[in-house]
Amino acid sequence: MKVPFVDLQAQYRSIKHEIDEAIAGVIARTSFIGGSYVAQFEEAFASYCKSQYCIGVGNGTDAIYIALRALGIGPGDEVITAANSFIATSEAITMTGSRVVFADVDPMTYNIDTERVSRLITKMTKAIIPVHLYGRPADMPAIESIAAKQGIMILEDAAQRLTDAEQAHSATRHASASIRARTSGLTAMAGQSLPVMKHSRKNVG
Repeated sequence: MKVPFVDLQAQYRSIKHEIDEAIAGVIARTSFIGGSYVAQFEEAFASYCKSQYCIGVGNGTDAIYIALRALGIGPGDEVITAANSFIATSEAITMTGSRVVFADVDPMTYNIDTERVSRLITKMTKAIIPVHLYGRPADMPAIESIAAKQGIMILEDAAQRLTDAEQAHSATRHASASIRARTSGLTAMAGQSLPVMKHSRKNVG
């Protein structure tokens, strides 16, 4: 029996009517950028993640970059992140002019190793970007404790953790901001968009 690596057709068939109707509505109204559909998504997704705010942007790199800039991170700063994440995570850090500091991963979970994070913190460290990989959340209580002791910020890369509301809330309640992906490899949607989740109005445009 041949099992496909990715089978988005199965997901699509289960909600085909809803998807086709939504796409037809966007085309009929030519609402390709912004508009009521994006606003409805932001409101619904914020509610789903139990967050006050959600801001839809074009892609994952933009989401991380915008969030980092909103947190005031730039040249001369250091940001710690997982060594095994997709390049968008470190690329966005570099785009701000700050320095990427890679932390190795826990061999049991493949998420960022919190003990290594502690050892990498310097006076230049301004933020930690834990990456929730393969549907498994990073050890956020430990990361939150480290960040609180050192007075640094947390920005979660939750591109691979779009799960039920309770899990979504528990995986993002610790951070200054969180980003979540909607890509063709994760859900049956054309193209890519990504919401930035915020838990306060500070720096929300």
